[in-house]
Parts: sequence; structure tokens; C-alpha cells
Amino acid sequence: FPSHDTTFGGFTNFKLRDPICCRIRKAVQYSKTLDDYAKILIERNGGDYANSWLVGDINNNTIMRVELGYKFVNIEKKTNGYFIGYNSAEDPRIRNMETDDTDYYNVKTSSAARRVRLTELMEKYKGEININVGQKIIADHYDVYLKKINPSNRTCCSHYDLDESKYIDYVPFYPGGALDGIVTDSNMAKNMGLVGRWLNIVTARGYRDWE
Repeated sequence: FPSHDTTFGGFTNFKLRDPICCRIRKAVQYSKTLDDYAKILIERNGGDYANSWLVGDINNNTIMRVELGYKFVNIEKKTNGYFIGYNSAEDPRIRNMETDDTDYYNVKTSSAARRVRLTELMEKYKGEININVGQKIIADHYDVYLKKINPSNRTCCSHYDLDESKYIDYVPFYPGGALDGIVTDSNMAKNMGLVGRWLNIVTARGYRDWE
């Protein structure tokens, strides 16, 4: 089960239960189906690491999104389509009742801008997505707010370190953002394979060899 997660910004609920580091390890190691995976994530969940968990089952070509809040959980599956992650909850119950996230529709912010851009790219490349296209999407530097190439916190290849935060109240040139980029497909995943790129965020200027 290849998996990925994006944290929900501004999550407010928490209860001391089984930590996510234990539950995700158990889910990855022992799940036989996507339902198993979701069940293990949810059992004794305390909201300690509220995320959108994106998971793929290479045995039946099914993908799943588990939006794991505390009081609310949203599970969706597809055999044809995509899911994206951008640090906001798609489920309005989680977003409006369990977070103080106000960024979802504001494309000046990182979450909303990446949601819009990732949706554009997924629609553009629908039916053509492979390893090379995946690398291209992750390395994308188009800023939907300024409508130009502009590496910043609003781009898929997130660059807080290059952003003066002129348009939103973030810390200017904060040494954070995208630390790595990882792509795999069904064939590679069957052999525990992936393509990855890792950078030191303080000196990084993008996945140059992916652009």
C-alpha cells in the first residue's frame, strides 16, 4: 500500500490515545485491504496527527483517501480518478468544526493555491500520469495568485524559504516548505521501489533535475 499524507492546518481536537506513529506502522505492515488500513488508522485515534491519508492498493488498482479528524472521519475510494493533498480538509465537517482553517478558498495562502494548482495539473494530465509527469507536477513553480512562475509557499514545490510573504501574514523567508519529492507507480511499488529527491531546505532552490 503506497501512502502519503498531508497534515490539516489549525487542527484543534486531541485526546490521549494510541499515537499515530504506532497506528500507521501497523496499518502499513498488517493491512490486507484498504478497509483494514482505514480501520487501523481510526481505531483509538486521538486526533494527534490529523491528516488526509492517500493510499493506493496495487492489487486491485484502487485508491483511497482517509480524512482523519478526531470526531469526524471521511473515507472515499476510486478506481478511476485521483486524490490530492494540500493541508486543508476537503470534508467541511472536519474543516469547519475541528480546525480553525480559514485558508481553503483564499488563493493568497499556501493551502488554497496548491489546491487550485494541483487540481489544474491533475485535470491537464488526466490519463497520462506516469513517473515523469509525477515529477513534473511535484516540481511545479506556477503561482496561481500572481499568475506566473514564482517559487513561493503557494507553489506545488513549496518554497517558504524564497517567499517574502508580501501578500499573507507568514514569516518572511521561513526555512521550510518541500523537503522531498517522491513518486512511484504500481510496477515500482510491487518491488518496493520509488523515485525520490531530497534537499536541504535552507539552501534548496527546487528539484532542478526534475524541471
